[in-house]
Amino acid sequence: MRKNHKYCSVLFLIFILLACGPFAHGEVRVSIKYEDGANYPPFTCVQDGRLQGFNTADYSATYSAGDPETVYGIKKGEIDKEQNHTQVLLFFEAIAVIFFVIVLLQIYIHYLKKKIRKEHSFSDGILNNANVIILVWKTDGTIVTFNKYASEVTGFLMSELAGKQWLSTLIPKEARPELLKAFRKLIRGEAVTDIEGRIICKNGSRLDVLWSNSILFDEKGDAEYVISTGINITDRKVAEKKLQESYNELAATYEELAAAEEKLKNQFDEIRAKEEAVRRSEEKIHYLAFYDTLTGLPNRQLFEDQLTKALAQARRTGKITGILRVDMDYFKLINDAFGHSFGDTFLKEVADRLKSSVREFDTVSRFASDEFAILLPQISEIRDVVEAAEKIVRLFREQWTIGEKEFYSTVSIGIALYPGDGQDEKTLIRNAGAALYSAKTLGKNNYQLYSPGIDMLISKRLELESRLKRAIERQEFVVYYQPRIDIKTNEMVGMEALVRWLDPSRGLVPPMEFIPVAEETGLIVPISEWVLHTACSQCKRWNEEGYGPFNLSVNLSACQFEQKSLKEMIERTLAVTGCKPQHLELEITESLAVRNIEMTVKIINELKELGIKVSLDDFGTGYSSLNYLQMMPINTLKIDKSFVRDLNENSNQEAIAEAIVVLARRLNLNVIAEGVETEEQLRFLKEKGCDMVQGFLFSEPLPVEEIDRMIRQGHKFTKRGR
Repeated sequence: MRKNHKYCSVLFLIFILLACGPFAHGEVRVSIKYEDGANYPPFTCVQDGRLQGFNTADYSATYSAGDPETVYGIKKGEIDKEQNHTQVLLFFEAIAVIFFVIVLLQIYIHYLKKKIRKEHSFSDGILNNANVIILVWKTDGTIVTFNKYASEVTGFLMSELAGKQWLSTLIPKEARPELLKAFRKLIRGEAVTDIEGRIICKNGSRLDVLWSNSILFDEKGDAEYVISTGINITDRKVAEKKLQESYNELAATYEELAAAEEKLKNQFDEIRAKEEAVRRSEEKIHYLAFYDTLTGLPNRQLFEDQLTKALAQARRTGKITGILRVDMDYFKLINDAFGHSFGDTFLKEVADRLKSSVREFDTVSRFASDEFAILLPQISEIRDVVEAAEKIVRLFREQWTIGEKEFYSTVSIGIALYPGDGQDEKTLIRNAGAALYSAKTLGKNNYQLYSPGIDMLISKRLELESRLKRAIERQEFVVYYQPRIDIKTNEMVGMEALVRWLDPSRGLVPPMEFIPVAEETGLIVPISEWVLHTACSQCKRWNEEGYGPFNLSVNLSACQFEQKSLKEMIERTLAVTGCKPQHLELEITESLAVRNIEMTVKIINELKELGIKVSLDDFGTGYSSLNYLQMMPINTLKIDKSFVRDLNENSNQEAIAEAIVVLARRLNLNVIAEGVETEEQLRFLKEKGCDMVQGFLFSEPLPVEEIDRMIRQGHKFTKRGR
């Protein structure tokens, strides 16, 4: 190529000389030769034929110029151009110039073609021999071309990708938005650094690629093509991972060496640290041996040690030592309702309340799950121990708020005193436990002092529990029904189903004697289910025989109400007995309802979804609150008999009863008063707007046979008695 270029340069130079030879001279030296043979010195003749230094007006002559000789005839005043013999030479010279120009152009065209082919070959060689991915695409995303290396690593042929969108063909779906955003910036002329991403191969595998990009612009300066150069960094990534792993291993080795070195350098410090660890372990073992891990309170063992010291001191000083065994009422229900984690939090709060209720030097201990014990040393009078117990009972009657949960939970307390109730630790602890058992037997939420008769009470309690289990097995229970009377018409509009225990040896056992035991032992659940089934069957019979419609009220125990399967059990009972849900009303006590308002509202709503009515029993005896009352979707309020009993004798009771009726009216609830025994009580309730009453004034609870007789006779309750 360079040789051709030299030839072209030579020919071009010849062409310039030929073309410019005849015209290059601006002056010609002329020697004049005249006819007489005389010669004159040379002089200058300009190219337009004018002579300088010679008077052409007087002479005529010829002169020569150039090589070959050109002879001009000189006439007077001008050069005779017709005598110019250079025209033929100029023509051939022009032909030669044209020839050389054509040859020059051919050589140059050949040179350019060869150069282009070489450049194409060179660029193709670069493109296809480069060990990088080269992808050329239009700014609209269409693939124009890509190199051999790209085909090798991706498995795609050029024919498979040409004209397709590079983003949807080569880029994984999850990486497209970010990559597209970057390339849009690039096309707008914004600076975009190297982009690392992944591409999809034909076989579905993916490669890690580091992209560099450049823009090709058209003659208007608009972006037309993007050249993307990608370095396959998949192996590098793998290598980096291995390198990182090697580095981690090296770092771990270094750390091990450093640790070993540190260990060697600090053996003495380690020995001291071990000694410290042993000391802390001993402290921890001591803590675990003598303290409760949940509440941080002393455990039973430490309590007994403290009691031993307190008794020794009491023997010297002659003072009283008191022991209070404290048990949370219904803790199991709280645990079941909110979960064990919540129960643990609750027990911590219990521990805090107990510690805040006693003296600084008194000992509060956790005996078991929900049972605590309090040691009151150096007491001067028994009254001081009683006041401490009363303070705790009052404190625990207050509402509990833990997180978003609001509920009530009470305590039962048993008290034993030194020296009257025992001379040693074990006796005092046992007798305090017996007093606690007595407190629970008497309805919980109270305290009891130990007395020798308590042992007999416990023995009877255990015997009653055993007989109660046998009674369930032998089906010794019956259902009695107490009529509900419409206070305006004196007609029977419903009944309350009440369980009775017909003991073959004792006859009817009073409900207050066995129901608390049944509730505490959980035996109330099978008893209540049997009562519900029996009462629903009876209600269906009365309504089918045309004596209705009667609404039947059945009590739900605390254990039964808080069972997760309550709704399913009631649905099953209604289905089996055929009793219609609108004829059934379930009663829950106020104290039960307020334990967990959130759960109570949920259960009542589930019951009402079945079409069952719900009433709130014993209203006014517990933690009456308008706030929770308006939250509960009940149908009926029952005025407790304790308020009815003293009507016309106690103005406070009258005010409470009247307030309950007014409250029920404002909340659009029915009102029932129980325990009505006198005409005066009935008259007062009627004046205040009570809806229904039940009590001995009209009828005591009766067996089903007597209720049947009353219904058949169309009995109306117009006066006291049946």
